[in-house]
Amino acid sequence: MEKPYKLSFTAGGLLYQQTIEIAARYLSQQEPDWEAIRTQVLSGALLNATRASSRTRYYLEIRRRFQSAHEFEIEWIANEKEGARLALFVLCCRHYDFLGEFMGETIRHKMAIGDTILTIADFYSFFEKKAETHGELRAITESSRRKAQTVLFRMLAEAGVMDPQTKRLSAPIVPQALVEHYRRAGDYPALMHLLQVEGAQS
Repeated sequence: MEKPYKLSFTAGGLLYQQTIEIAARYLSQQEPDWEAIRTQVLSGALLNATRASSRTRYYLEIRRRFQSAHEFEIEWIANEKEGARLALFVLCCRHYDFLGEFMGETIRHKMAIGDTILTIADFYSFFEKKAETHGELRAITESSRRKAQTVLFRMLAEAGVMDPQTKRLSAPIVPQALVEHYRRAGDYPALMHLLQVEGAQS
């Protein structure tokens, strides 16, 4: 049986600003103390620009993502280095297999054949294909499918992979330093997610 997909990215997309705050506090500690970070989130000392009803949900989602992160990605995001948004996008592709596989099987395929406009039909075609082997996808409601599509498209736009207005796809400009970090880590799937085809094959 296929491992169930995590679709909790629908909680807020990339959560870029919130992740910067959490990452900076994470790195400021000699030993990561997630309970202390959680207390600061609940008190409003962290994520105070976020609605109180959403803070805990965002904190939990970011903490789960960090379990899949390289240390250099957390530092990259915390310090808002050039390409920080892309590092977060790669982390999300790694953590959420649904998103990573969509990048690999739909986005990269479309760009390889010169089809650079992403459509809702592309999403539903991918979704139905995956639902054949993932019962959890067959079980969700149509409104949940629409939300997954909307948030996934927003994440692509936030990462610079898709123009939010025209839905045109393009490979993002990735800082060479970030590419080199992924190469040194042997993380070639990350380069694939960034549409760095030559980097992924080198």
